[in-house]
Amino acid sequence: MCPFCGRNVDDFHCECRKFKSAFVKLQDSYSDENHESRLHVAPLNINLSFSKSVSDFNIKTLTKKEILEKGLDLWDFAIRYTDRFSDRSYLVTPAVQNGDKLSFLCKDLDSKEVCEFETEMIDHKDKVVYLGIHGQRTISGRSGKIGDYRFECYWKDLKEFEDWNAVCKVLRKI
Repeated sequence: MCPFCGRNVDDFHCECRKFKSAFVKLQDSYSDENHESRLHVAPLNINLSFSKSVSDFNIKTLTKKEILEKGLDLWDFAIRYTDRFSDRSYLVTPAVQNGDKLSFLCKDLDSKEVCEFETEMIDHKDKVVYLGIHGQRTISGRSGKIGDYRFECYWKDLKEFEDWNAVCKVLRKI
């Protein structure tokens, strides 16, 4: 979430005026006068997701009234997933923490049924966030022939932050 307006961030960035201003100051403080740097996580990260058995969740099918009470923007930040075995698609909302519980909503796009899934908090370590400049270099192939090359992407990191909260703390101070 944005440390200024509270909205969900997209790719570690928010479009609100305060975030943009603080981010430019952050870039300047690390000698990025051209403002080319971006926030990112390590490109190879084995911990992409968590898995739990469906039996570990309390599942409640919501009524139409309960769905309407959640608000009109309920599915604004949902992600569409398709089960490759059944070819059924679902909308899944971002997880929300309520005390020691974690919950999210799932809508079956075929049946239109909406279920609320709730479970105990999942232990995890926050990802390190970097401020870096993305680059691309040309790598020549071994044959020495024209056209025998490939492009390799890389990051020139300017600063490492412990996690997103550490980034937010710095942005608020700038």
